[in-house]
Amino acid sequence: MDTTESTTSIPFSFFASLLREISFIPRKKKKTRATRSSGNPPAVETFRRWVDELRRLYPDLAPGTTATVFKLLFPEDDIARKYGMQEKILARYLADILLVSTASDGRGRGLANWNASDAVGCLGCEVEAVMQHEKRDVESTLTLHEIDVLLTELAANCPFSSPAIRSAVPNCRPRRVVLGNLFRSLSSDEAAFLTQIILKDLRPVLYPLQETHYSASLLQYNTNSIKMITKEEAMKIWDPSYKMLRAFRTQATFDAASGIFEVPDAVAEPRIGAPIAIPKCTKGQGCLHAIKLLRHSSKVWAETKYDGERAQIHVEVDDEMQSRITIFSKSKRDSTLDRYGVHHIIREALGLPQRHASASQTVQDNPNGIKNIVVEAEMVAYSDSLERVDEFWRIRSLVTSTAMGVRHSSVRPEPQLEVDEASQCSMASNASDGGTRHLALVFFDILYFNYESLLHKAYSQRRTLLESVINVIPGYSLLASRAPISVKYGVDRAAEDLSTVFAQHIADHEEGVVLKADESRYDDWKLPWIKLKKDYIPGHGDAVDMVVLGAGWDKDRARELCVAPTVFTTLYIGLLKNADVLAADPSAMPHFECVFVASYGLSREELEELNFMLWACDPLDFSLPENALPYDCKFYAGLSPPKIMLPKPLLCEVFGAGFTKATASKVYELRFPRITKVYRPGERSWREAVTLAEYQTIARNAIGIDRPGKSEDDWCKQVWGKPSSPSVKSAAKRKQREDVWFEKLRRADGKSPKRRKIVMEDVREAENNTVGGRSCGDALPMLLQDRLKDSESYLGPTSPRAPIRPLVPLPVKTHSTPAILSPIDTTQISSLALLTPAVTPSSKQKESPGESSTSMAHIARAPEFPVILRTFLQDSVVWFARPTDAKRPKGRCPSRLAVPLGQQFSTLETFLLACGWSQDGSPPCPWARKGVVFVDDSTERWSAYPMGPLLERRSILIRRATAGKIQVPVSVLSMRILEYRTWEEAGEELQVKDYCLGQLG
Repeated sequence: MDTTESTTSIPFSFFASLLREISFIPRKKKKTRATRSSGNPPAVETFRRWVDELRRLYPDLAPGTTATVFKLLFPEDDIARKYGMQEKILARYLADILLVSTASDGRGRGLANWNASDAVGCLGCEVEAVMQHEKRDVESTLTLHEIDVLLTELAANCPFSSPAIRSAVPNCRPRRVVLGNLFRSLSSDEAAFLTQIILKDLRPVLYPLQETHYSASLLQYNTNSIKMITKEEAMKIWDPSYKMLRAFRTQATFDAASGIFEVPDAVAEPRIGAPIAIPKCTKGQGCLHAIKLLRHSSKVWAETKYDGERAQIHVEVDDEMQSRITIFSKSKRDSTLDRYGVHHIIREALGLPQRHASASQTVQDNPNGIKNIVVEAEMVAYSDSLERVDEFWRIRSLVTSTAMGVRHSSVRPEPQLEVDEASQCSMASNASDGGTRHLALVFFDILYFNYESLLHKAYSQRRTLLESVINVIPGYSLLASRAPISVKYGVDRAAEDLSTVFAQHIADHEEGVVLKADESRYDDWKLPWIKLKKDYIPGHGDAVDMVVLGAGWDKDRARELCVAPTVFTTLYIGLLKNADVLAADPSAMPHFECVFVASYGLSREELEELNFMLWACDPLDFSLPENALPYDCKFYAGLSPPKIMLPKPLLCEVFGAGFTKATASKVYELRFPRITKVYRPGERSWREAVTLAEYQTIARNAIGIDRPGKSEDDWCKQVWGKPSSPSVKSAAKRKQREDVWFEKLRRADGKSPKRRKIVMEDVREAENNTVGGRSCGDALPMLLQDRLKDSESYLGPTSPRAPIRPLVPLPVKTHSTPAILSPIDTTQISSLALLTPAVTPSSKQKESPGESSTSMAHIARAPEFPVILRTFLQDSVVWFARPTDAKRPKGRCPSRLAVPLGQQFSTLETFLLACGWSQDGSPPCPWARKGVVFVDDSTERWSAYPMGPLLERRSILIRRATAGKIQVPVSVLSMRILEYRTWEEAGEELQVKDYCLGQLG
């Protein structure tokens, strides 16, 4: 062969010879003693020899050869090309092309039954067997370049391919025609390789199975029996100078990285429009373990891990101030159109004009002089009614309802009876929830700014620049909260400080924290990012006893374990729904609901024992009629059917990383479920598992959601003067959770759970809500749990909270509240559980149509919180006398920004207890210096309401007091002092006394 031939003449058979040689490498059986391996793995050496032969035969490789080879060898990283076909659909096309039938007696039945128990679980292997049987094993005539071009045309048929791929082939042919051109000119093994390339998983043909019996495959081999080649190892062999590897970290696509490698003068730096590789976080298995990994740093930041979707945002601004946005997901997929709903937030956060803005607007915008920028953010679902980041599953319909293109779908509104906003238990994500739930961005890093790469800059420098560039827009554009951990006093003290911060995050129902060294670079292998979640710590995840109903074979998990379909890799987990019926009638038929599947958690030895146990239970084939089982079972939508069903369920212990909901499901499921143990019938009965109702309660408590109907029950109790039960997020319960988890974390580190009597400095930074009041790093208000169990005030969570500030006009929700309540007659007060006045909107609370349609581009920033008011509210307990469902009028500072949540009390009774005004003589909170009641004096009813109870209680206390003086005085202030207009008009001359309606003490 002519050695000067270009890459277009490299036959595909030559590439297939590499795959064939790797597939011939035998698996090593598991050894009893671990031995140190010498040299590179066989697959790596095979690739090295193949590259040497390629360079010998084709010394002048044409541009694009590198990208083609790597996209075919690692098809799972070929992000731009999507084929829209899995085994079931591709098998039908191939059966048609090969002219075989997939019927039970057809010659191509193996194509349809590629995952049957007597198969190896690989469609490529079945294609090879069919072609060999049909004697279609011809010599390949296609070149590497032709294969690549045909695969691009095949991907252009899929709407999920990147826009660049779809535009590259404007007049693509149908799938069947393209597949026919691909497969009719290939040999049997080449067709097997190409089949798996289209399925984006070469593992089953590169590393074929040696055993199919479950005992032999699980016990004689392990995941180290074969060393699979990685793209990083392949890049080092292809380019010994490591230029391509460095380029892939800055432009993480094979096309971009190979382009830099093939151009001698090209520099490996980020480029707008090419994704930057996201660093892999190291899992922290405890606070001490995490700190030890960063022990060489002097300061570590514990950054809140938000429950959302990763977004790497590229923005380029032209000379006419028009910005072009590109968004990449965590998988490096171009998600620009999918996340169209956050484009306007990005522009506002960066101070850029919206699309098609007028010339006068473009002149005033872009104060930072942005030409191009790459920032990283977490896209979250934000709830205005909760004033915080909502549950992760809520983001699903928000994305689809605001997306453009193929991923857009309209969300049908739920029936009114199905929606329970307070309990958050509606079936679907319910999209915007009447305009109170929307997408938001939490920014946490900046990687590129005005043609300068920041990847080599320290984290502290990048964060400082990020804070100067991002405009914080409450509820929409936020900065990730973080807390400093000093390591200069040693790892033990730093681990204790981290335990305090992490316990606060868990108490606030946050997902976890990410530890970042102050001086670390982006993707720094010496000082990596450490992800710390409670389920990473052995024995500290959310654990539940549930029921095993069936088992099956999961393709992805099986290929990680390298096992055939004869192995049950996955358990189908369910819950008993009719526990009340069985309690009344033990002979009734149990009704189970299969909620989710679990494939992880057990070792190979434990999984082999489980398979033996399942076969010993005489399982029934899932295809049998439903009445073959002694119980009824409902499978949730989205679950693939199991292979077997158990005639008698088993009990298992499962743990996970919190709870979420699947699409169209009302029941929570464990996130990332892992199996701890499956009990034999003689050990524990399935009847010991939690019921469906108990499971839902566990899930709500773990997430921080009160049971359905609690708000109504509490209102009724308040009407009748009875104490209400504490909320899941009450201060007492939050403090209890924090203390419990601090002890757990310290014990997990093998340390004493006793806290140091030292106040941490700067526990959290409040970049999003830096207003007056007590900072989280100061000594926090310690509420006495035995006296304030009904208090619902608590320290604010690490998720950014913010006032409601709509970006676009939101639909107006009307509430019909019967005016059955009347003002209080202070002469007949017999209890502090008083009926509050009826809700009557004042003229100040009514908005004109013009005001409700204010766009975000014209929203004025809130003025700075007055220093004199901040000083006055320091060390005070506060109660806002207002209806519980009252909406905050436009132009008034939110209560959460005016007063830290730890100083607020939701009822008059708890407020008086904290002030020491209780009738039983209980002392006040030790930190309280004054009590403050804010009232809305725009209406006579609400301005007069709190004075009666306060005056009566004051007279009782003065009669009892020996000195005739009350320890904690109470001031009644008008809410007008919280209005932005008041601050602007008074300026520095603002006086608290001008808005004081009364002072009792």
